[in-house]
Amino acid sequence: MEKIIGVAITIFLASFIHGLAGFGGALIAVSLLTLFLPLRVVTPLIILGGLVITLYIVLRLRRHFDFRKMVPLLLGSVVGAPLGVFLLVAVNETVAKMVLGVLLFIYALYSLIVKIAEGTLLPRWGYLFGFISGALGGAYGTGGPPAVIYASMQPWEKEEILVTLQSYFLILSVIIVVLHAVNGLIVGEVLTYWIVLLPVQLLGAFAGMQINARVKRDTFRKIVYLLLLAISILLLLSSLSVL
Repeated sequence: MEKIIGVAITIFLASFIHGLAGFGGALIAVSLLTLFLPLRVVTPLIILGGLVITLYIVLRLRRHFDFRKMVPLLLGSVVGAPLGVFLLVAVNETVAKMVLGVLLFIYALYSLIVKIAEGTLLPRWGYLFGFISGALGGAYGTGGPPAVIYASMQPWEKEEILVTLQSYFLILSVIIVVLHAVNGLIVGEVLTYWIVLLPVQLLGAFAGMQINARVKRDTFRKIVYLLLLAISILLLLSSLSVL
């Protein structure tokens, strides 16, 4: 019973953060769920849960969706993802996550201290950030931050940022779920946890989106930077723990 309660609380928290900021819930969920469940169950469970939440957010914000905003990220990631799979074999995972953690920490801290002007990055930079996102996602499952950084530096409303990122993540999640299914990772235990915890996921995402609707754009961007800062610290701590 304690394990079920712990898993449910973790899923709610991760879904709440996802609904509030549009990202970050997966890394937090992975970090905490491995205390209760084996990684082979946690990884596909998080992907399936993320798929549901991103679809929910996209449907809620569909009137703000503009496919053209997502194209640079999507095309870049299509090229970067195969490279990421190669990096998974060729590059040390701990070192790569540590480098990513340091870069995220510097960027998030700088963004909190110095106000970055909106529209700093032209749309064509989306191809590069999408490429990096695809490579990191294919290699280590940490492809979210580059896409988030790119979107946060565009002159978009917070709803446009959310729906663009969620649409992008939705397509990538579908691809990953298919790959997991083909490789036999979507087993009965994973599906059971997913179905039982689905109401908790949706409740958490709904609560997060309700708060998101009440915050101003500048406050939303600060939340994004604080979450990036927290993720960078988690990445660094997890890397240092295996050195």
